[in-house]
Amino acid sequence: MKTSQPKTIQEAINNIETFFMVDMWTKFYPIIKIKGTKGKWCREDYFKSKKDLDNYLRENFDILRKEIKRIRRKK
Repeated sequence: MKTSQPKTIQEAINNIETFFMVDMWTKFYPIIKIKGTKGKWCREDYFKSKKDLDNYLRENFDILRKEIKRIRRKK
C-alpha cells in the first residue's frame, strides 16, 4: 500500500479530505453495483454502529495529528 508523506499542513488536510470523500461513502453503503455487469461489490468493513464511525474518525484524525507534528518538526 502506498502511503502519503505530505510536505505541508495544508497538503495533509487536503489528503485526509480526499481520503474521506472516497472511503466513507462505501463505509455507509457497502454494497455497490458494478456498472455494466450484474455483479456487486460488498465491503466487509462497513460501519455497523456509531462506535465504529467514532473509532474510524478518531484513528484517521490521530494520523493527521501525527503528520502535522512531523511536518512542524521538519521546519
